[in-house]
Parts: sequence; structure tokens; C-alpha cells
Amino acid sequence: MRVLFDGYYWFDGPPAGIVITHEKIAAWRREFPDDVLTVALRRSPTPAEAADLQRQGVRWIRTYLPTQPLKNMIELSLRVRLGPYDMAWGSNYSPLLGKSAVFVHDALFQSNPEWFTTIERIYLSPIMIAARAASVLFVSSRTEAARIAAHNPHLTPTAVTGFGVSHALLDAIPAPPPALDLRPGSFVLSVGRLNTRKNLATTLSAAVRSGAISPTRPFVVVGPANGKADQLDQRVLAAIDDGSIRYTGFVETEHLAWLYRNTALFVYLSLDEGYGLPPLEALRLGAPVLVSERPIFRELLGEAVRYCDPTDVDAVARAMTLCLSTDPPPMPPGFEFPSWEHMVHTMRESMAGPKSVFGRRSTS
Repeated sequence: MRVLFDGYYWFDGPPAGIVITHEKIAAWRREFPDDVLTVALRRSPTPAEAADLQRQGVRWIRTYLPTQPLKNMIELSLRVRLGPYDMAWGSNYSPLLGKSAVFVHDALFQSNPEWFTTIERIYLSPIMIAARAASVLFVSSRTEAARIAAHNPHLTPTAVTGFGVSHALLDAIPAPPPALDLRPGSFVLSVGRLNTRKNLATTLSAAVRSGAISPTRPFVVVGPANGKADQLDQRVLAAIDDGSIRYTGFVETEHLAWLYRNTALFVYLSLDEGYGLPPLEALRLGAPVLVSERPIFRELLGEAVRYCDPTDVDAVARAMTLCLSTDPPPMPPGFEFPSWEHMVHTMRESMAGPKSVFGRRSTS
């Protein structure tokens, strides 16, 4: 099979977007070495980057339109119609012409528009329109498949793929972030983009109210600001001033691995997710995990973590106290972490098989 992949996040973008782009293609090369893979990049690679692509056995082309929607819907369409490709694969935005697959990450901008800025909603609005042109529609979870179908009756996802955990994170040699002066087991951790949906204001208010954090056992927040953000109350601002709450911004992979492996508790109280990689990463690296009582986390994490109502500050405070004073739940028998290999096998089977014909879709 000759596949042209959307490589908009090959070099730059949200960390999760970069990880998914690279891991997906690396797994595809491992599992299907006879396929010809080409990545559509938004800039030409440097000589070192081109050599790395060649080493991975991946070809590349350059795209020129200014945004991901235009690149995918127009440029990838023309490339697959005129070039030597069996199918184009887009992230969120499907090519409009030719045989195509699209991976739609979530429909949260439809179910909860209040979590997004006006500009974000405008930028995301073509996703579901373009998806009607796709031969194959992938999603990451059964929960998200149901949301997409509920808000888009004419779209039925072809297959649920899941995501794995980054090999770079799993294989990293853990190193403590030098500027934070943390000891193993002496901090609480949260990871993710800092926006309204991530519910950080409630999380931090609960952490302060619980009395479980202090300058010697801080709450560490890893992640860049993104989109609509919440206002923090005065007690939280005071905790930031005295070092009980510490923001790190972006951290390198070896530092993130150390934080996951050494935290006393990982907390992720997002109001909702299409998938939610950080708690999966934390659990995979051995952290006790507290997450929101939401269907997506029940689907992914089952009984391996603890849950609480993310909108109730007192309930979150009690849950944090409980988690920090008791052992985490044991790993349930038969629990399996999702893998990149499963993802690419599911995708390729759908792209090559009879379900790739639009109108013959069934969620799996």
C-alpha cells in the first residue's frame, strides 16, 4: 500500500500531536515494511532531518498552503489524485477528493463549545464537514465514536484505534528537572495543556483545601497555556507565591519520565477528553492516578485508578487526601495497555478492506 500521511505535526505543534504522528508511522514501518509511506511536511527538512526520514524508510513531500485544514482538504486531495498514492491519511481534516482516511480526535467543540474560543471553533468547524468525504473515519475511543455519531448523524466511525504510550517516554533515562528541587514521592503532579477543559482552577483549589500540598510537598503542573483559561482564586495564587504550586511549562522527555515515575500522585481532572494520554502515561510508568469520573477514563483505565467528580472541590480534596494516605488500586487481572501496533493494524485493515467504502461503516 502507498500511503500519503498528514505530517503537519512532524516537527512542531502540541506534544501529543507530535508523538502520535511519529509513533503511528514508526509502528506502520515496523509492522508493514513493504508499504511505501510518504509524509506531507509543512516545511522542507534540514539535511539532518532528511537523513533521519531516510533512515526510517519514510519519503517526504513539501506542502505550501498556510493552515492544516487547507493543506489536508486541498493539497493532499490533489496529491492523492495526481500522485502515486493509494490513499491519503489526514489528521482531523480529511482530503476532499480521492480515496482518503481521516482520524478525528474528538467532537468536544460540538458537545461543549463553551470550552473553546471563537477562533478555535471557527478553525475546528470544517472537521465534520470534510469527514463526509473520507473513505474511512477513525477515532481513538468508543466514547468518542458515540459523541461524534450523536452530533453528526450522517457520520459513523469505521474503527476505534486507541493510542499507545510514547516509546521515547518509556525508554528515557529518568532525570529530575534541575530547577525544581524535588525528592521522589514528595510532590503531586498534573500534566496537560492549561485551558478551561483541563479544569486546573478546581484541581488547584481542591489541592490547597485538602492541606495535602506545601512548599515541601508541592503540586507540580507541567504544560503550556492553551485556549480559554480559568481564573485562579486568592488561596491558589498565595500557594503559587509560596512554592506550594509550581508551574514548569514544557519539560524534556527524560524529566517528564522522572516526574511520572516519582510522583506521590498523578491528578488529571479534565472535564472531558476524546482520549487522554497523560493519565495513561502516568499509569504505565507506575504512578498512582486520580482522574475525573468520566466515561472515557472508565473505558481506558477501568479499575486501575481512582475517580472523583471533577466539579466538586470538596470531593476532589477528599479524593486527593485518600489517594495520598492509602495504597493505589491493584492492577486488575487482564488489564492491557493499548499499543501503536494495534492502532496501525486496525487502520490498515480498514483502509484496505471492504469497510473502506463510504456507506458500509460499522463501529468496531
